[in-house]
Amino acid sequence: VVVTVVVIGACGVPEDPLPQLELSGCADDCDLDFGDVAIGATKTKTLELKNVGAVATEAFVGVDGDTDPAFVVTFPAALEPGSTGVVSVTFAPVAGGKSSGTLLVGSGAGPVALVGNGVCPLTFSSTSCDFGDVDIGLQDHRRLVLQFGCEDAGFAGVEFLGGDFAFAPGVDVTDVGQVKG
Repeated sequence: VVVTVVVIGACGVPEDPLPQLELSGCADDCDLDFGDVAIGATKTKTLELKNVGAVATEAFVGVDGDTDPAFVVTFPAALEPGSTGVVSVTFAPVAGGKSSGTLLVGSGAGPVALVGNGVCPLTFSSTSCDFGDVDIGLQDHRRLVLQFGCEDAGFAGVEFLGGDFAFAPGVDVTDVGQVKG
């Protein structure tokens, strides 16, 4: 998808060539969907901004006033005719849930929808759990601590994908980072 943006020059003289910017590098009507990003992490997507006009222009790129501050935009200050620059949009959620906004290019033309979802990071106290040799018919226990990165995170359960393992019932999640069991 290519969006052409006409920037009105300050001269106001009709004979003057007008700068023209093209924005490319996004799909589906130029929407940028960042998907799920853990709180505290970042994800960056880039677009290409090209001056296809005959005169140099300042690149006006920004976000509308209702855009979530989790979206940060960087862009080139000016573009000579025929030159290109990179517009970077970074999604850095600070809370869980959906975030949205609108990237503006030119004088209000060529909007690009921005969407992302902040998710709570989830970590285990260990990345492995070695039970060693356990005789048939006997049991051995190991404790793994599951840590939620958000206060409002919910616990739906645990599923093991194979093997002779079970989850001990009655584990009580009380507070972020504190587990009783």
